[in-house]
Amino acid sequence: MPAPDEDIDAAICQIADALVDSRDEGTSLIAETNADRWKLGDAGAPVRMVDNDAECTFQVAITLSGEQIEDRPFNGTEITADVTATLTNVEDDWPLSKDFEINEIKLIND
Repeated sequence: MPAPDEDIDAAICQIADALVDSRDEGTSLIAETNADRWKLGDAGAPVRMVDNDAECTFQVAITLSGEQIEDRPFNGTEITADVTATLTNVEDDWPLSKDFEINEIKLIND
């Protein structure tokens, strides 16, 4: 049985939280902005690269959105990240099995 879509969606939310809270790549870009209240803004359709009974490896484009702090100069309120992650089947539960890989991450400051 391939990984259910809702488990992939949950993993995408976990990845977004990690980019905002704990991953150096995400937090260093957030520090460059004058925005706060970062959250998952959008995620593209995940592309399943491996999907079988044991694991599901997928790639997804994630957009994080923050709110501009009004009394500071504008330096961007969106960050995009292209990420590859793997879920592993553990008795029909599909947790994020290992750390995800950031293929590309950048600040959008239009």
